[in-house]
Amino acid sequence: MTGTYVFPASYAQERLWFLARLDPDVPAHHVNGVFELSGPSDPERCLTVLRRVVARHETLRTSLTVEDGDLVQVVQVDLPVTLPCTDLRGLPPERAEDEFRALAAAEARRPFALDRPPLWRARLVRMRDDLHRIVLVVHHAVFDARSAVVLARELEELHDALAEGREPVLPELPIQYADYAAWQREHLAGGVLEAQLGYWRERLAGLPGDTGLPTDRPRPAARGHAGAEYACALPPGLAEALEELARRRGATLFMVLLAGFKALLARWGGGDDVVAGTPVAGRDLPEFEPVIGMFVNTLVLRTDLSGDPSFDELLDRVRGTVLEALDHADVPFDRLVEALRPARDPSRTPLYQIGFNLLPMDSRGQFPNGTAQQDLGLDVVRTPSGASLYFEYSTELYDAGTVERLAEAYRLVLEAVVADPAVRLSRLPLMTPEREREVLTAWNATAAPYPERALHELVAEQAARTPGAVAVRDLSGGGLTYAELDARVGALAGRLAAAGVGPGTCVALCLPRDPALIVALLAVLRAGGHYLPLDPAYPAERLTYLLSDSGAGLLITDSRLAADLPGGLPRTLLLDRPAEDAPPAPPVRVSPDDLAYLIYTSGSTGRPKGVEVPHRGVVNLVTDVVRRLGGGSALLMTSLSFDIAALEIFTPLLSGGTLVVAPDDASRVPREAGRAAEGVDLVQLTPSVAGLIADHLPPGLPRAILGGEPLPVDLAARLLKATGELWNFYGPTETTIWSTAYRVPADAATML
Repeated sequence: MTGTYVFPASYAQERLWFLARLDPDVPAHHVNGVFELSGPSDPERCLTVLRRVVARHETLRTSLTVEDGDLVQVVQVDLPVTLPCTDLRGLPPERAEDEFRALAAAEARRPFALDRPPLWRARLVRMRDDLHRIVLVVHHAVFDARSAVVLARELEELHDALAEGREPVLPELPIQYADYAAWQREHLAGGVLEAQLGYWRERLAGLPGDTGLPTDRPRPAARGHAGAEYACALPPGLAEALEELARRRGATLFMVLLAGFKALLARWGGGDDVVAGTPVAGRDLPEFEPVIGMFVNTLVLRTDLSGDPSFDELLDRVRGTVLEALDHADVPFDRLVEALRPARDPSRTPLYQIGFNLLPMDSRGQFPNGTAQQDLGLDVVRTPSGASLYFEYSTELYDAGTVERLAEAYRLVLEAVVADPAVRLSRLPLMTPEREREVLTAWNATAAPYPERALHELVAEQAARTPGAVAVRDLSGGGLTYAELDARVGALAGRLAAAGVGPGTCVALCLPRDPALIVALLAVLRAGGHYLPLDPAYPAERLTYLLSDSGAGLLITDSRLAADLPGGLPRTLLLDRPAEDAPPAPPVRVSPDDLAYLIYTSGSTGRPKGVEVPHRGVVNLVTDVVRRLGGGSALLMTSLSFDIAALEIFTPLLSGGTLVVAPDDASRVPREAGRAAEGVDLVQLTPSVAGLIADHLPPGLPRAILGGEPLPVDLAARLLKATGELWNFYGPTETTIWSTAYRVPADAATML
C-alpha cells in the first residue's frame, strides 16, 4: 500500500518550521539519542525492529510542507526503512568508543529538509558481539524527550521478542500524532486561547530584555547556535535530601531545583527579576502517553527575588509561579510570542534566554551536537544514584570554565538550602572555601618589592648610573642626556625653591609637550612640591576652576601660552624668560607618601574632582610595568592632564631608557604619530586613538598598552599585526592610573 495522508500541523510544528527556515543548516533542533541493545543480535534483526516501530508511529513517516498557505503534515502510508551499519568490533575498546562518539556527532550535525521524509535517520553500530547501539537523530518537529522513552521501550521489547520467538507486548495506539494536532486546534478554538493569553499578558508585562548575567564575550549582534555541553553529577544523597525538603514544604523536586537555580542566577548577577523557560510534556490525556511526536510546550517562568528572601520564601514564590503557569499551559509558545510582541532582537531568543528542566530517569539519551538553543540551559536528570546535571551553553557567550564554576556554585547552593532552608539568598555560597581562598587571597597575592623613594630621587639615581645615555628627546633631534637632564632639573628646582616652592606646594604646569615640560615636572618634585597638569587646550573656564580649586601657589608656563590664559592667575613663572641665577635647591626630605601630582577627573558626572596621587603609587606601578613588560624607550603622546601620561614619562626614566616626546598634534595626525613611534619600545594609547593610527604604527613595535576605554577585538587583532606584545590595562585614577594588566593572546583574531 502506497500513498500519503495530509493533516494540519500542530502549533509546535509551525514554530519549529519557522525556526528551521531561518537557519536551515543549523542542527539546533535535533533530538539525538543512543539506544543500546544488549545480548546477541545482528543487523537484520535490528532493521526488523526499527521497521516495526516506524510502522506503528505515523510521525516517523511524516514530513512538513505548505499547502494553500498552511503548514501541513504529510504522512507516508509506507516508508522504506534502512539501517546503515558500522562495525567497530575489531577495534580496541577505547578506540571503538572514540570512533563511536565521532560518528554519532557527525550524524547529529547533518541537517534535515523538513519537506522530505523521514525526519529521522538511524545507524547501527556493532560495538561487540553482545552489544549493539542504534544512533538515532530526529528533528524536534516530530519527536520530544518523552518520545525517546517510548521509542527505547518499544525497541527493547521488539528486540527481545524476536530473540525469544514470541509476540511483542506493546501498548495499543488509540490515536496518532495527527489526532493530537487536530484536538489541540479544536481545544484552543473555544475561547481557551484568549482567556489564557490574558494571564500571560499580565504576568509577563515589562519582561526584562536581558538575563543580566555577565558573559565571557560581548553578545554578538545576531546570535548563532554554536554551543557545548558540560555534564556533572550531584553528590550521593543530595537529590534525596532535596526531595525530602520538597515534601516538607509541600512542593515538588522540580520546584526546589528551579528555586535553587534562580537563586544562583540572581547571585551570579541576574538581578531580582529572573526568567527561565521550561518545557512541559503536553501529554495531558492518557491517550497521548504511548504516542511518538512533538507534544512539548514551553512555559515562561518569571520570579521576583527582591527583598533578599529566605530560600523558604523563594520556594513559596516559585511554587506559586509554577502552579499558575501550569493552569495556563495550553497557550502554544509561538502564540504567546505573537501576542506579547517583544522587541525583535536577533541577538536573543524571545521572552527568555535561560532554560531549565527536570527529566525522569532514562529520559535523556541525548548527546551534544555542538549547538545551543539559548544562552544557557540546565537539564537535571534523576538517576538511580542521585541526579546528573547537563548544562548546555552558547560558546559565543561563555567559556567552558565559566560554566563549570556555575555548576559548582549550583551544587553549593543546593547543599546550603538543604542544610538551612531559612538561609537568605545573600548568604548562599558561590565558591568552595578552597576557591574562595584562591580568588580572595591567591589571585591578590601580587605584592612585590619596589623602591621606597620618591620619583625624582629615582631619576637622579639613574642619572648617576648612566649620565651619558639619552634621557629625553623630541622628533626634531633635540634631547637631553641623563646628566644634562639632572643639571637642568637642579637649576630649575633652585628657582622654584627661591620662589617659595616647598613641601605641600601645588605648582600648576601649563606647557607645550616638549623636553622642557619634563624638566619642569621633575624640578617641582625635587623642590618638594607636587604638580597640577593643565592642558593648554582647555577652555578658560576650566583652567580658572582648576587653578582656584587646587589652591595652586605657582603657575609655570611660557610667554606664548601666558597671553591666552585667563586673568586672576597665581604667581607665574615663565620658562622662556631669562632668570637670575638661583642657588641649587636645598635638600628636601620627600616621603613616598607625599604627593607627586594632583589630577582632576573629567567632571562628566558633575564638577571635576581633584585626585591626590602620592609618589608611592607611581613608583609601585612603574616598577611593576618594567617587571612585566621591560623598560627601554617609551613614547609620550598623551596630554599631561590625562593620568596615563605619568606612566609614559616615568617608565623609561626609571629604567634607564629614553623618553620620546611627541608633538602636541601627533595623536591627531596618524602619519605623524606613526613616525613618532619609530624606534621606541613601548607606546600607550586609548583604543579610540589606536583605531586612528593602527595602520601607521611601525612594524615590529615591541610593546603596546591599550586602556582607558573598552578594547574591541577587531582592533586588538589589527594591533597584534604590528606589535610583539599587546597589553590591555584598566584602572581608575584613584588607584594610580592602572590596576589590572592583561596580555592579549596572539590568536585574538580567532575570537572574532
